[in-house]
Amino acid sequence: MRPAAPRAPAPPPPSGPLLIIGGGASGALLAWNLLARQAFDGPVTLVEPRARLGLGVAYGDARSFHLLNVPAGAMGIDPDDPGDFLDWLRRRPAEGRWADLATTTADAFVPRAAFGDYLSSRLDPFLAEGRLRHRRARVVDLQRAPGRGAWVATLDDGTTERGGRVVLALGNNQSAPIRVRSDDGCVPGLHETPWLAPKRLPADASVLILGTGLTMVDVVIALAEDGHRGPIHALSRRGRLPLPQVSGLPKQPVKLPLGADSLGIAGLLHHIKAQARAEVAAGGDWRSVMDGLRAPSKALWPLLAETDKRRFLRHLLPRWNLLRHRLPPVSLERIETLRQSGALTLHAGRLRDVRRDTDGLFHVLYQDRAEGLRPLCVDVILNCTGSCPEGRFTANPLLATLFEKGQVALGPAGLGVAVTAQGQVLSAGGRTYRTLFALGPLVRGAQWECTAIPDIRQDAAALAATLGQTATVSA
Repeated sequence: MRPAAPRAPAPPPPSGPLLIIGGGASGALLAWNLLARQAFDGPVTLVEPRARLGLGVAYGDARSFHLLNVPAGAMGIDPDDPGDFLDWLRRRPAEGRWADLATTTADAFVPRAAFGDYLSSRLDPFLAEGRLRHRRARVVDLQRAPGRGAWVATLDDGTTERGGRVVLALGNNQSAPIRVRSDDGCVPGLHETPWLAPKRLPADASVLILGTGLTMVDVVIALAEDGHRGPIHALSRRGRLPLPQVSGLPKQPVKLPLGADSLGIAGLLHHIKAQARAEVAAGGDWRSVMDGLRAPSKALWPLLAETDKRRFLRHLLPRWNLLRHRLPPVSLERIETLRQSGALTLHAGRLRDVRRDTDGLFHVLYQDRAEGLRPLCVDVILNCTGSCPEGRFTANPLLATLFEKGQVALGPAGLGVAVTAQGQVLSAGGRTYRTLFALGPLVRGAQWECTAIPDIRQDAAALAATLGQTATVSA
């Protein structure tokens, strides 16, 4: 039996404003839980450069044809009322935005931008009351202030914000960078972050998209909507499109045996496969088993050995993503139409070399499983490999600075940052910061299931309760 992990010390009472760094979904959900549930009496400051809170990349850059991959009836921000988003849609004014969604059913997949508007609107009353303050800036450094447990955040405009407690809610990491050989060192046409690429690429440009998951689908549909005429190629290890979502399926709780963490990844996979086959044999759907894995996998992940976690990431992550992160049927139909028309070509293989020649073109070599090295020549490359879970690849200047100074440590298996069970950040030297917390994708190493709204809303509610505690332990 594994020894119980040492319990983290209780956080001290608040001293000064609570500072949330990052105003995407994670930061917004935490702010709502703190204020709507009155879990925290003091003022809350949320530092976020975007004009509206709650949007982030996922909802702020989404267009009307980019759909949620979770049914509307399960997307409410309140863990006790997941249907709140659906109720909000049904109350839209007849002449206002999203009026056409007033008759939305619980199993519908609606635009992500609608959810962004919903999430932002839930914070508007607190902004109007002055209980929530939105500071439009980006944090570039964070240091302990002299005294008892306070922090000073340096912003990109040179000013500072002070917080008695600080929560890092920085969202998803960037994709792992693509290495490109270039004689002049310049690589125009390579877009590491597809959402920051020009809104309209040259209509006849040949495009290579690295990755064939949900981000690729969003980008290809956007290109089609913008009238793109050039050939589009998409490359991933298996060259497979995401699998379709099915609404209305019951979650089938997955029963893991006692001592499941000692089975190893192979043993766990065998156990889960057996349950999925049994569900299908009984007339059900394997998706019910995958959806029922959310809670068990969150509890099991911290118990797995480090070698098992890394083995999972190295060998099974693409398969997991395929089964876990599925696509609304209407989006899949759109992509299949483009593929069948020849506008989109899928390639299965491993990227081996990318060189940008003096002709301005990218000369790509990838390893095809059957035919060996194969070439592609394109005008533009878009990196849609998805968020890289490894914390060392961060493009966030604040997080990079904290890693460099040793104020944060890599989480288990190199994922995100290290935290306690209460979400308190650990330094590179193993120190527990009682007043510095992390939430959302940043704690993937500790929790694994922490990137989808149903997971983040639960974690945000729990962290809000922790932050609202009135402990007597000093900082």
